[in-house]
Amino acid sequence: CQKYSHPHNALVLLRESTKYYDKAGDPVRLGVVYRHVASTYIHLRDYQEAQKQIDRAMAIAVEHNLLTHQFAAMNEKGWMLINEGRISEAKSLFEKLIQEELPVYDMSLALQNLGYLEYESGNYREAIKHHSQSLQLTTKYEMRDMAFEDFYKLGLCHEKLGEIGLAHHFYSTGYQELIKEVDMQLPILGYRKNLLEAYVQFLDNHQKIPHVDVQDNVFGFAMNKTLEEIRNVFHKSLLAIHLERSKNAPQMCRHLGIHTRTYFLYQKKLGLKRGEPRKGMLEDNPHFSQYIESLAPLNWKEANRTFQDDLFSYLMAKYQHNKTKVTDALGVSYAQVVLKTKRLPSERGK
Repeated sequence: CQKYSHPHNALVLLRESTKYYDKAGDPVRLGVVYRHVASTYIHLRDYQEAQKQIDRAMAIAVEHNLLTHQFAAMNEKGWMLINEGRISEAKSLFEKLIQEELPVYDMSLALQNLGYLEYESGNYREAIKHHSQSLQLTTKYEMRDMAFEDFYKLGLCHEKLGEIGLAHHFYSTGYQELIKEVDMQLPILGYRKNLLEAYVQFLDNHQKIPHVDVQDNVFGFAMNKTLEEIRNVFHKSLLAIHLERSKNAPQMCRHLGIHTRTYFLYQKKLGLKRGEPRKGMLEDNPHFSQYIESLAPLNWKEANRTFQDDLFSYLMAKYQHNKTKVTDALGVSYAQVVLKTKRLPSERGK
């Protein structure tokens, strides 16, 4: 908060922190504070001083073999490059970063920075792709400060593309999260403020907002398909995304947390080819494609669990929570449906 409202006061507090952690011999927190100092100088557009602080943070991370802190310093460096207008250098840095096995926070930050770059360049679809992936992380791990940026940017991008219903979905969902903080008397600054102002303006511009059922747009393809057919579409789409982003199969498998042998079994079953990985995907459904993109940061197990929960939530709503009808539609046993729906919030206690 100090960085946005009183940056010079922020620097006083941060300098006190660097002295404290330096004296305490705590390199981890010292490096973190140096990055905060750098961020504040970037806000003040003093890039020369910001670079000094980034160099200090990086030197500490290298000296103590703190790999995750090296990634964090690189993220800060990229943000400084953006502010300096060195766009191609910044984009190259972030594209390299997201290929690494980053901690959740740093991955989300790199994705958001790429989203920012694409948005500023007018590449709204690409921006949506990156912010969708980030939102999957920021909401799952309750990184509220960062989630508001994703809600805001997704609303803005869909509005720019004329997709008013989807824009309303992201603006309104973000706003619902924002009003939860009103009673906590937290200051509405940064992307919280941007979201609020954009949503108010959006409502003013669009008095009649069309209803949009995001789940229907994403999972509508699943109607009249067996569970195996639905899974094949999902698995092929998810693996296709990762094939495009990975240098090779072993790198992809490390990210997904699966054995290469498992991947090659899926490759044979689904007819995946590196040269044409998206063949057979639902390319005519941008909602499904965006949904798949949002799962890209997750490992194989997490992505499958998320998809299963979302799919069964959709089907249970479609069939008025009648498990027998869901069973018949998917061509599975009743016991399977009971097992796969018991974790859903709507089914607990039933």
